[in-house]
Amino acid sequence: MRIHRLHLTDYRNFAHLDINLRDGVSIFVGDNAQGKSNLLEAVYLLATMRGLRAETDAQLIRRESLDGALPAARVVAEGETREGPLKLEVTIVARPGPQGPIATKTVKVNGVPRRLSDAVGRLTAVLFSAEDLELITSSPSGRRRFLDVMLAQVDPQYSAARSRFERVLLQRNHLLKRIREGQARPDELPFWDGELCRDGGLIFQRRAAALRQIAAIGGEVHGHLAPGDVFGVHYQPRLDGERL
Repeated sequence: MRIHRLHLTDYRNFAHLDINLRDGVSIFVGDNAQGKSNLLEAVYLLATMRGLRAETDAQLIRRESLDGALPAARVVAEGETREGPLKLEVTIVARPGPQGPIATKTVKVNGVPRRLSDAVGRLTAVLFSAEDLELITSSPSGRRRFLDVMLAQVDPQYSAARSRFERVLLQRNHLLKRIREGQARPDELPFWDGELCRDGGLIFQRRAAALRQIAAIGGEVHGHLAPGDVFGVHYQPRLDGERL
């Protein structure tokens, strides 16, 4: 998707912003704390359905608007794809909670409500920031998150399997708690174990395949930048792929 228009309402530090983008490269220049990163994050949100630097979705809503009756942030992009015009609209609504605002997020594609997982990948985007350098030095969870975001945009099966895996894992953990409390039987576990293995196997295979592609492309590019050096990426999961 090529974005022609970006509209923000009560998003981060923007009360209202409407930008028309021309074809080609767009460069945003401004002082610190003016919202350049927030603007890029809004595009990232439309691509991945998640905020970049927010612990909760409520943090994406402009702080000054949180005192309103029903505070909400809205991000809209209009543009063109190979199939024709496309409009993406993400709305985040906050309601009072016992420990602060609780936000719900909805999305529309060409005016039609869709599940968040169905909207991921309608707009594909690559974001590079200083934090990406931590992929080398940070914990494995950061690298898994990087792969999840990348694959979710280009592989609907991966995105669906990842969502199912998280739901099944929560249900299995709840069952384990009930078994410990004597409220459920251990013979209920094999069903959930099978579901985890099915989706976990697909996740494992798609991550491994993606890293093989990254290694091949990265090796070629790195060879031009630093002849003689060897670039490599290796996937070292805790599981044995032959057992999945």
